[in-house]
Amino acid sequence: MAKSVCGQLREFCLKSSDWSIFKARLGNYFAVNGIKVNTDVEKMRAILLNALDENAYQLIFGLVSPEKPEEKTYNQFLATLYGYFKPQQSPFATRFKFYSAQKDVIESASEWAARLGGLAVGCEFGSELIKVCLRDRFLFGFGKVDYSSIVPVVFL
Repeated sequence: MAKSVCGQLREFCLKSSDWSIFKARLGNYFAVNGIKVNTDVEKMRAILLNALDENAYQLIFGLVSPEKPEEKTYNQFLATLYGYFKPQQSPFATRFKFYSAQKDVIESASEWAARLGGLAVGCEFGSELIKVCLRDRFLFGFGKVDYSSIVPVVFL
């Protein structure tokens, strides 16, 4: 009898998917379906490869060449794809993006705060300084605003 599957794993599209988000969803998919990280590694590799769109599969094929994708382990794929999609960036380059960010006109305050939080990842501000930096960038990123009328926002 076939085992039922919980949830649906969306395809990883090379042009439009975010690797970090896909990797988190993949981990959740494994967890909800009882796929054990240490024992079901072949199944995990097969599910990962099956979830790649054509362009992403061609990319992984090129990244592991001359070996075949089926000869690599799941963890080797994760390391290879993570290195490709999330190369190590200087904290200074990350901070430049953070400090250069401006609120989009169509962005709500909560969307702006969430985007700033994402931009702060990798800035290496530290647990106390990040709160001050997020608050200040949140306020100053609004553009031309009368700052005397703004109530400070607390970032947790």
